[in-house]
Order: sequence, then structure tokens, then C-alpha cells
Amino acid sequence: MDPEYPDRFPINTNGIPPQVHANLRPGEASSDDQRLVKDFVYRDANGFISNRGYYHFSNYQYKRYPYIRDNGVGLLYDFRKYENDLYMAEAYIMLNQADKAKEILNDPNNPRIDSDRED
Repeated sequence: MDPEYPDRFPINTNGIPPQVHANLRPGEASSDDQRLVKDFVYRDANGFISNRGYYHFSNYQYKRYPYIRDNGVGLLYDFRKYENDLYMAEAYIMLNQADKAKEILNDPNNPRIDSDRED
């Protein structure tokens, strides 16, 4: 979502998140993709135990299904249709059929990109 954001937590920061963007808090990402603010919440602190590896660290917590995390009640999908669509788009690219992949990726009704998607 943010190409400037590190894909792993840097191990040389002694648990201090890196400054990714000058106008944001340390460790905070920026993106035009609304899933960053709809599906994740930024946390200043990370309570993960460092001796288990800094690579587990993140300043973001997944928040899309809070009812599952909080009380274990509700539907949680293991595999959604649009995830399968992404695999299909990737397969079309590998088959040199980019036009078919673009149809899938640019479909305005695909919940992957729909800003009003349901949980």
C-alpha cells in the first residue's frame, strides 16, 4: 500500500520504528488505498517481545473484524472470492493475457477495491 514503507521492521532501531514520511509519526505509512485506514489502525507502541525477533514488529493492527478478535463471534472468511480473482489475474498475466487480468483488477464491483464494501 505504501511503496516507501519497509517490508520488514528494521533490526537496527532498538525497537524504535523508522521515520518513513517526514509529515507522519515514526512507523506510520501513507497510501491512497483506503484499506490502510479502513482495515488497519496505527499504534505508537508495539507490545511484541523483542527476543522473538524484530521482524514480527509492526505499528499496525488489523481491525477489519474486531468482533472476531474481541469475542470470537461472527463470520470470518478463510478465503474470499476476490482473493481467488487475484490468483486468476496473476495466472492471466503469466499466460500473457494482460487484457483479461485488467478486466478482473479494474472491475468496479470487485469488493477488493470497492470503497463501500461490506465486512
